[in-house]
Amino acid sequence: MVGPDPQNGGQTAIQPGRDGSGTPALHRSPILSIDEFRWVVFLIRSARVLAVLQRFVPEKYLPPREDRIPLPLLDRLIRELKKLLPRWKWIPSARPIPRSPAKLGEEFFYAIAALRMSRPDLWRAGQTDCVAVLDELYALLYAIGARARARKPRSKAQEPEVPTP
Repeated sequence: MVGPDPQNGGQTAIQPGRDGSGTPALHRSPILSIDEFRWVVFLIRSARVLAVLQRFVPEKYLPPREDRIPLPLLDRLIRELKKLLPRWKWIPSARPIPRSPAKLGEEFFYAIAALRMSRPDLWRAGQTDCVAVLDELYALLYAIGARARARKPRSKAQEPEVPTP
């Protein structure tokens, strides 16, 4: 901090930084806004819930095996997102975790899409691994959603007519 020093005749004195040098300690400005930090907290909580559900919930409550998110990718996402959060400050989540696995998947995808809007800020801050995992997860979730929409039963009006011989 810089302030008047009474021992130095009122001259301003520079207090040393944490490293003991004469340069003042600079505070980094936050990379993300508080809303984006809340999305980060929501994604971390959701990723943990998804990892637990994919391991321990019976087969009938989860999507098919090919539509599950790989656990190493979830662990990597949690690890990279935790690097964005300040350790000293508690930040509430953007919203509560849905109880339905299907709704949780939708909210998780929406949160990934919302956080990807901050890619330039994350990239400039040197968080390239975080940007990469967000992009990889977004592409995977988009593909899962496309497969799920293709599997949904079609209504009678959407089904092609089968010619009768």
